[in-house]
Amino acid sequence: GQRHRLLRAQSEPSKTPSGDARRAMLYVRNYDAGVVHEISVDSGSAQIEIRDLRHAAASPSAEETQDAMTLVKADPAFAEQAANPMLELMGGFQWTGQGAEDPCARDFCVQVAFMEHNFEKKPVHFIIVNLSRQEIVSRDLVKNATAQAPSNQRKDD
Repeated sequence: GQRHRLLRAQSEPSKTPSGDARRAMLYVRNYDAGVVHEISVDSGSAQIEIRDLRHAAASPSAEETQDAMTLVKADPAFAEQAANPMLELMGGFQWTGQGAEDPCARDFCVQVAFMEHNFEKKPVHFIIVNLSRQEIVSRDLVKNATAQAPSNQRKDD
C-alpha cells in the first residue's frame, strides 16, 4: 500500500452568494506518488474537489520533522553527536535536491542539522533525510568551518 500522512486540516468561508457555507480543506502527503493531495469539501454544495500538488507546496509538518530526527538519532554514525549535551538536532527545512537526478527532486526530503545551542558556530552536520524512502541520503553537507547552509531549503511554517 501507499504511505500517506495528513499534514493539516482547515476550514474557511466558502465563496457562495449567501456566504454562510464553509469549505473544509485537507492536505495529505502521498510519499509514493510524490504529491500532496489537496481535498476540499464545500458544505453548501457537497462538492468535493481533489488537486494533486507538488511536495514543495506543503512545508514539512512537525511530525515529518520529528520522523527525520528520529531516523538521524537512530543512526550509529551520529551516536556521538546525539549524546553530546552541547549539540542539539534542529531543522525542519524541505530539501528539494540538487538537480533532476537527485532523488530529493522527486521524493520528499527534509534537512536537519546538529547545532550548538548558542548558534555561534556553523552547524556541525547538515543531514538530508528522504522521508519517501525512510533513509538518510546525505550524512554531512558541511565541508569545512566556513560552509554555508544549502540555499534550496524551505523553512517549516
